[in-house]
Amino acid sequence: YLGAAVGRHAYDLAFTDDVGTINAEGDYTYYGAFAGAALSGETKLGNKAVLPRVGIDYIFSPSTETDVTAALGDLTETGSVTLDAVSGGRVFAEVQTDWDLRTNDATLSFIPRVACYQSLGELDGGCGWGAMVGVYSAAENQGLSYGLELDAELGDAYRRGALSGTVARQLGPDMSINGTVSMADTRSLGLGGTFDMAF
Repeated sequence: YLGAAVGRHAYDLAFTDDVGTINAEGDYTYYGAFAGAALSGETKLGNKAVLPRVGIDYIFSPSTETDVTAALGDLTETGSVTLDAVSGGRVFAEVQTDWDLRTNDATLSFIPRVACYQSLGELDGGCGWGAMVGVYSAAENQGLSYGLELDAELGDAYRRGALSGTVARQLGPDMSINGTVSMADTRSLGLGGTFDMAF
């Protein structure tokens, strides 16, 4: 896969010192590129499918500059600060096993994995292991599908976890509406929705 992002970020910060509170504000434009590749296979074993997979992910964001205006009372000063380029990625290996739950037209998925990270914040040079458990169901006669995933990973000086759910409904042969909700171990909650149309 290949991807890119561009955006503008504004900030307004306050620093308390012995001389008082210094306010700093500014904005900058950021760019990012994402790439990845994986190799996998599939083997059927009765009512389950086993999919071993190895891959690599990479991100890059070039350096950029931001104009900062600092104010202390009636005193102001404007300067430029260079934000360093950011790059990093991960390599991983995992084995996905899917069980076909025919009684309610659902699939149970279990994916243990090992991964190593480079230059991703506190994950610089860290390796760890983790797993994802997911349940995915589809009621084709109603055009409704949903899924629930629990993902966790533990490694050298880091740990993370996330719980996410998705719901999708077909509006026609080439249209669907999708909703997502996720919660990370940082107690952050994310909500999203998309409308997809195929041409």
